[in-house]
Amino acid sequence: MSNLPCIPSPPTDPPAYGLATVAGATVPKAATDVVHGISELRALPEVAQKVRDIAADPKGTVGDLAEVITSDPALASKLLKLANSAFYGLPSQVGSIHRAIVVLGFKTVQNLALAGALCSIFRGAKISDSFTGHDLWKHCLAVAVAARNLAKRAGACNPEEAFLAGITHDVGVLAAREAWPQKLAEAIASAQGGASFLTAERDRFGTDHTEVGLALTSVWRFPDYLRIVCRFHHAPALASDQFPTHIRAVHLADWLCTRKRIGFYLTVPKGPACQDSLEALGLTKADLAEVRNSLPDDIREAERIFA
Repeated sequence: MSNLPCIPSPPTDPPAYGLATVAGATVPKAATDVVHGISELRALPEVAQKVRDIAADPKGTVGDLAEVITSDPALASKLLKLANSAFYGLPSQVGSIHRAIVVLGFKTVQNLALAGALCSIFRGAKISDSFTGHDLWKHCLAVAVAARNLAKRAGACNPEEAFLAGITHDVGVLAAREAWPQKLAEAIASAQGGASFLTAERDRFGTDHTEVGLALTSVWRFPDYLRIVCRFHHAPALASDQFPTHIRAVHLADWLCTRKRIGFYLTVPKGPACQDSLEALGLTKADLAEVRNSLPDDIREAERIFA
């Protein structure tokens, strides 16, 4: 990876249709219209809504969070497996959700609980003849793992926030699957033939998964950093100064995982990694190589936990 020039950014010209401002970013009316026109995805899983609301409530307590998590046995099991996994390497076994919150921290468990609660939305129908919802989940989980590892190595942003941003970065593809299943399949086929996936989306939808992801995470009332990462993970240079390290960590993680063809791997244009993103995180090519080399084992562990 010599010289490491940036991956080409999407066009900067604003679309001709109306724009709304969300989380400091602009989103075309076409993207907000499609999100308001779908039903299945617009409503978050109930447990995810409750975790989100506790996260947004300054009076939210450890007890509140523990109660919500323990009300969902599958989510509680995921979190306990995670707390006792190699991800954290704790010296003693964690036997309760309350203990996990105390040991890992309130904010960490909030983010991980939300990630665990979102697993279910990736299940279901194919997104094309070649890829399923599970392929998209596998890609997003891999990006989450890589983004967390990059953030830890860089010390530039909260690793668990980077993990959750990786989980959610491509939710716009899920919305496209619900709104335009045939057009999405055509865009994927075009990308398989060598076209830019973002361009193929715009040609068919009048928008793309980054703008739709921004609109969807805004309807979900997710934190601003998740919305901004959804919108700019393919074009960090176009973002304002909001959450730059979150965006750069997911941007590089996405590049790594698409280069390794993990899950649905067609979203990132071909080309080397972005030197600007490495520099923004204070990382080197050697750091990127180490994260890449550790990915297979780390992804297997994450799949075991979130299965």
